[in-house]
Order: sequence, then structure tokens, then C-alpha cells
Amino acid sequence: MSNPIDRNDGELTEEQLDPQEKQDREIQRGQLGLHDPQRQRDQLRQERQDEEQIQ
Repeated sequence: MSNPIDRNDGELTEEQLDPQEKQDREIQRGQLGLHDPQRQRDQLRQERQDEEQIQ
């Protein structure tokens, strides 16, 4: 009988990962070209900072 808490046994949330594992996943997502919401937020934030510096 499986533990109901372990429904996504192989998939840990980002908070449960150690920094190296988190970085590895980010690299994998980037190589696969998958949509990464964190990278998109970082990109938007960077674009806003660039616009503020220009003005």
C-alpha cells in the first residue's frame, strides 16, 4: 500500500530541492527549450531595469 502523501514520488517541488539539483533542472529546461516561468520573470525584470537606466 502506497503512502498517499507520496503521489508525485519522483517530482519534488522547487523548495524541496537542494541548490545544485535546482540548477540542474533549470539547465535541463533551458536545453529542452521548455517554458520556464522563473526565467521569463527574470528576463522581464532585466528589461525593465534596462529601460529605467536608459531614461
